[in-house]
Amino acid sequence: MTSPVCRNCGILERKDYRLGGFLKNGAHRFRCKRCGKWGKINLDVTSKLKLLSFTDDGRSATATFCTDEQVLDTSMDSMGVDESVWEIQKKQISTTQGKVPKTTVKVWMKKKSNDLQMSNILMDFKLSAHQFEPKIQPTLFPKMKAGMLYEIEMPDMHIGKLTWGEESGEDTDIKSQVADAKSVITDLLSHTQHYPISKILLPLGNDYYNVDNNLNMTTHGTPQQEDTRWRKSFKIGWQLAADIINMCVQVAPVDVIIVGGNHDEQRSFYLGETLSALYTNQKHVHVDNGAKLRKYYRFGTNLIGLTHGYWEKLRDLSGLMSYEVPEMWSQTAYREWHTGDKHHKDEWVHKTHEMGNDGVVIRILRSLTTPDAWHYSKGYVGALRASEAFLFHEKEKIKAQFTATPRQST
Repeated sequence: MTSPVCRNCGILERKDYRLGGFLKNGAHRFRCKRCGKWGKINLDVTSKLKLLSFTDDGRSATATFCTDEQVLDTSMDSMGVDESVWEIQKKQISTTQGKVPKTTVKVWMKKKSNDLQMSNILMDFKLSAHQFEPKIQPTLFPKMKAGMLYEIEMPDMHIGKLTWGEESGEDTDIKSQVADAKSVITDLLSHTQHYPISKILLPLGNDYYNVDNNLNMTTHGTPQQEDTRWRKSFKIGWQLAADIINMCVQVAPVDVIIVGGNHDEQRSFYLGETLSALYTNQKHVHVDNGAKLRKYYRFGTNLIGLTHGYWEKLRDLSGLMSYEVPEMWSQTAYREWHTGDKHHKDEWVHKTHEMGNDGVVIRILRSLTTPDAWHYSKGYVGALRASEAFLFHEKEKIKAQFTATPRQST
């Protein structure tokens, strides 16, 4: 500890002064026994705090620390307090005299709200993910007077699902799911060489993951059969998504839109945050991870609505589109909804009252996932396992559809 200096008496020995409390700037007060004047000691040594007691009722906590040193660092880091969980409301510092003075710090803390904790966690995660930013070779895309939009749809992938062929008809694990996804994306991208593609639309989410938490349950608490640990499946999932984006951006700039699912509503959001961090500095990749469950995308005279298809009644979607995005509705002539959830193909046209309008096309899209034991028991089997792509002209309606099945299934 630094020896105190009295303005009247100079440098003091330990027997010549008495310690007082701490000032707001962290300095320690002392009183000179020779002249009675007060002074301060500017502290220059980091304290070593030892935890004496800790009580926690789940919402608030009280902690008491002690140190033999007179120099005191009472930052949250020095006390070992997790700033992402606790918020300090009050501190009380006291010093006892003796041959070896002791300093005691009592801290009252309040647990932060879940939303604030999650915000801190996501920020840390995004900073970590940014370290693994993909190295994409710069591409000069040709300017097009009338380019086309290529939408690649891969809903209901259910990454992490485990199925047993003897029980449900097909064997599936996370390795085969990754292989299937890379197989169909390669197939679907092969068609782009025949068209002037100016943009790729890549919706992700839509039950991209099979479960939402470490209990292997969906968002609503339904238990699932999982292939691997939840951390591993999440990591493999976002790395697969990054691989898919990297393949797409070799063709054209990519707009990624995250669509929440009923199996993975939270993990899909985390996936979107991860991808946002990964592609922060990539000007040809844009990630929309907005909180709304229904998303809209306009390309020329085409308006595309994206939703999982679990929460809404499908017959209400056309009305929701005109109500939620009236400006986009008025600027377009051709409108479609692309949904998932059902794991099979279906589509129909919902007629509107506008003259000369073809109505709103509602599409239920195919899925790559295999039936599990529950689907088999209900008889939900036999649907073609596949992913799809749609080709849109900027000034006309949809021009083509493409379907790709996993190579081992063909």
